Amino acid sequence: MCIRDRYMGYIKQQMEEAHQELIFGNFKQAIDGYTKLIDNVPDAYLYRAIAYIEATNYDLAIKDLEKCAQIDSNRFQVHFRWGIALFYKEQFAFALTAFKMAEPLAKEESEKAII
Repeated sequence: MCIRDRYMGYIKQQMEEAHQELIFGNFKQAIDGYTKLIDNVPDAYLYRAIAYIEATNYDLAIKDLEKCAQIDSNRFQVHFRWGIALFYKEQFAFALTAFKMAEPLAKEESEKAII
Protein backbone atom coordinates (compact mmCIF):
# COMPACT_ATOMS: atom_id res chain seq x y z
CA MET A 1 0.00 0.00 0.00
CA CYS A 2 1.44 3.37 -1.01
CA ILE A 3 1.63 6.41 1.26
CA ARG A 4 -1.20 8.16 -0.58
CA ASP A 5 -3.53 5.19 -0.02
CA ARG A 6 -2.67 5.10 3.69
CA TYR A 7 -3.23 8.84 3.96
CA MET A 8 -6.61 8.58 2.21
CA GLY A 9 -7.54 5.74 4.53
CA TYR A 10 -6.61 7.90 7.51
CA ILE A 11 -8.71 10.81 6.17
CA LYS A 12 -11.67 8.47 5.58
CA GLN A 13 -11.34 7.10 9.11
CA GLN A 14 -11.21 10.61 10.60
CA MET A 15 -14.30 11.61 8.61
CA GLU A 16 -16.16 8.52 9.81
CA GLU A 17 -15.23 9.29 13.43
CA ALA A 18 -16.53 12.85 13.05
CA HIS A 19 -19.76 11.49 11.50
CA GLN A 20 -20.20 9.15 14.46
CA GLU A 21 -19.78 12.02 16.91
CA LEU A 22 -22.45 13.96 15.00
CA ILE A 23 -24.83 11.00 14.95
CA PHE A 24 -24.46 10.46 18.69
CA GLY A 25 -25.02 14.14 19.47
CA ASN A 26 -21.45 14.95 20.44
CA PHE A 27 -21.52 18.17 18.46
CA LYS A 28 -18.34 19.75 19.84
CA GLN A 29 -16.32 16.64 19.05
CA ALA A 30 -17.91 16.44 15.60
CA ILE A 31 -17.09 20.10 14.93
CA ASP A 32 -13.51 19.54 16.08
CA GLY A 33 -13.21 16.46 13.86
CA TYR A 34 -14.54 18.24 10.77
CA THR A 35 -12.34 21.25 11.47
CA LYS A 36 -9.25 19.03 11.34
CA LEU A 37 -10.37 17.78 7.92
CA ILE A 38 -11.29 21.13 6.33
CA ASP A 39 -8.06 21.52 4.34
CA ASN A 40 -8.32 18.03 2.83
CA VAL A 41 -12.04 17.37 2.53
CA PRO A 42 -14.22 20.17 1.12
CA ASP A 43 -17.37 18.33 2.31
CA ALA A 44 -16.16 18.87 5.87
CA TYR A 45 -17.56 22.42 5.60
CA LEU A 46 -21.04 21.03 4.95
CA TYR A 47 -20.88 18.48 7.74
CA ARG A 48 -19.43 21.01 10.17
CA ALA A 49 -22.29 23.35 9.25
CA ILE A 50 -24.75 20.57 10.07
CA ALA A 51 -23.04 20.08 13.44
CA TYR A 52 -23.16 23.83 14.08
CA ILE A 53 -26.90 23.84 13.32
CA GLU A 54 -27.44 20.95 15.73
CA ALA A 55 -25.39 22.84 18.33
CA THR A 56 -27.57 25.94 17.67
CA ASN A 57 -24.60 27.98 16.43
CA TYR A 58 -26.37 29.28 13.34
CA ASP A 59 -23.95 32.09 12.51
CA LEU A 60 -21.01 29.70 12.17
CA ALA A 61 -23.20 27.28 10.22
CA ILE A 62 -24.08 30.04 7.76
CA LYS A 63 -20.42 30.97 7.42
CA ASP A 64 -19.54 27.36 6.52
CA LEU A 65 -22.47 27.12 4.12
CA GLU A 66 -21.30 30.28 2.37
CA LYS A 67 -17.94 28.56 1.89
CA CYS A 68 -19.73 25.46 0.57
CA ALA A 69 -21.60 27.58 -1.95
CA GLN A 70 -18.29 29.08 -3.14
CA ILE A 71 -16.94 25.56 -3.68
CA ASP A 72 -20.09 24.17 -5.35
CA SER A 73 -23.32 26.18 -5.50
CA ASN A 74 -25.25 23.39 -7.22
CA ARG A 75 -25.79 21.16 -4.20
CA PHE A 76 -29.19 20.64 -2.67
CA GLN A 77 -27.82 20.07 0.85
CA VAL A 78 -25.96 23.39 0.87
CA HIS A 79 -29.03 25.50 0.15
CA PHE A 80 -31.37 23.34 2.21
CA ARG A 81 -29.16 23.52 5.31
CA TRP A 82 -28.67 27.24 4.72
CA GLY A 83 -32.44 27.62 4.76
CA ILE A 84 -32.65 25.70 8.02
CA ALA A 85 -30.03 27.89 9.69
CA LEU A 86 -31.74 31.06 8.48
CA PHE A 87 -35.13 29.75 9.61
CA TYR A 88 -33.82 29.15 13.13
CA LYS A 89 -32.40 32.68 13.12
CA GLU A 90 -35.95 33.80 12.27
CA GLN A 91 -34.79 35.26 8.96
CA PHE A 92 -37.79 33.75 7.25
CA ALA A 93 -37.65 35.60 3.92
CA PHE A 94 -33.99 34.62 3.44
CA ALA A 95 -34.76 31.06 4.54
CA LEU A 96 -37.53 30.83 1.96
CA THR A 97 -35.12 32.05 -0.73
CA ALA A 98 -32.59 29.37 0.27
CA PHE A 99 -35.28 26.68 0.18
CA LYS A 100 -36.41 27.87 -3.25
CA MET A 101 -32.80 27.65 -4.45
CA ALA A 102 -32.59 24.11 -3.08
CA GLU A 103 -35.78 22.89 -4.75
CA PRO A 104 -34.53 22.56 -8.35
CA LEU A 105 -31.35 20.90 -7.08
CA ALA A 106 -33.24 18.06 -5.39
CA LYS A 107 -32.39 14.83 -7.20
CA GLU A 108 -33.31 12.14 -4.71
CA GLU A 109 -36.94 11.41 -3.85
CA SER A 110 -36.10 11.98 -0.18
CA GLU A 111 -34.82 15.47 -1.01
CA LYS A 112 -37.89 16.29 -3.08
CA ALA A 113 -40.14 15.12 -0.25
CA ILE A 114 -38.74 17.57 2.32
CA ILE A 115 -39.01 20.67 0.14
